[in-house]
Amino acid sequence: MVRSPKSSTIISYHPSPGRQRTSAKRLRSLVQRAGQNLYWQRIFSTSNDPTFLLLAILWYVLYSWDEAFEALYTHTNWLESRVLSTSNIGLTSELHNVQAHLLQYQSLLQDFRRSVSFIKHTPNPCMDAATVSASERKESAELLSRECGNLIYEIDRLEARRFVQSSRLKNVMDFAFAIVNIEDSRHTQRLAEATISYLTAIFLPASFVAAVFGMNVSEINPSSAESLVHYVEATILLTVLTAWLIVSLQSHSSIHKEGSSLWRRIWWPIFFVKDRVEGALARFKESSATLPM
Repeated sequence: MVRSPKSSTIISYHPSPGRQRTSAKRLRSLVQRAGQNLYWQRIFSTSNDPTFLLLAILWYVLYSWDEAFEALYTHTNWLESRVLSTSNIGLTSELHNVQAHLLQYQSLLQDFRRSVSFIKHTPNPCMDAATVSASERKESAELLSRECGNLIYEIDRLEARRFVQSSRLKNVMDFAFAIVNIEDSRHTQRLAEATISYLTAIFLPASFVAAVFGMNVSEINPSSAESLVHYVEATILLTVLTAWLIVSLQSHSSIHKEGSSLWRRIWWPIFFVKDRVEGALARFKESSATLPM
């Protein structure tokens, strides 16, 4: 804005018409509508400072920022719901894109705030002319300071809104990266288990042969007093004892009833056979009762 005692000129830059931007014709119509507004009519009638016309244009810029943040808020909600419901890692690129826009918005809002502060602290030199009374000059300065303060307050509100959206995006991105880490951990665990299984399968025959040839039984070592029958008997006995202890110490098992005491779990073979026999007898009685006479 070029301010002079006789006239003032507002110079605005507009991108090419192919983009969805406000054209010069559209901006001119908006300024005309601002002059028809009762609020701005009262301001224009109170002060002859043309700076208030520039403030009216800046208010339109502020409303455009509000619309942009509203559209971005809707898009952020959609991205957040998609990531939380589908765990789609492919959306992280879009999240980064939105976060980059929010960082750019931070810089633009800071420039916007500095522009309004410059207008607030740089009064129009034309208001110091002799034709302007002291009371009119004071009233115009107070009105300009108040309007600039309102604009700065709304810009701070937009910055707070931008910060909230940026924080939400950060939480969603952290959640997406946590999903990636969990999937990587599961894949590594499965790979490690498969590797151990393969190694065990490879060395199992050699271990079995070494264990058999290392047994001190009469069939392999004639000078030994033990026999292969004793080895088989001891192996079966220890296997049965191990299985009995494992089942007894399990508090949650399909063999035990829910809430079974320790003593009932210790004597689980007897109760297991008893329950199976009672169940078979009950099914036999039900089938006998349903047979036609």
